[in-house]
Amino acid sequence: MSEMGYRMPEPSDDQVTRHVIAYVSGLVLDLHRQVEEYSETLALFDRDAAAQLMLVDSMILAAASEAVTRWIDEVVS
Repeated sequence: MSEMGYRMPEPSDDQVTRHVIAYVSGLVLDLHRQVEEYSETLALFDRDAAAQLMLVDSMILAAASEAVTRWIDEVVS
């Protein structure tokens, strides 16, 4: 409670879910950017390993995208 006696309202479940979705999406995108940078460096030494890493990265992005889409559908409905 602040000095003026005003109390911030509790966020709704919907608001919390939206923040979690945004946070998780941000984490996945940050991970993707890091993997891309690492893959570029790895490609200097082992192109096959870099290609495999990018394949795994694309699978992670697809799974995360599907999960976030499902969460959004649940929030909207």
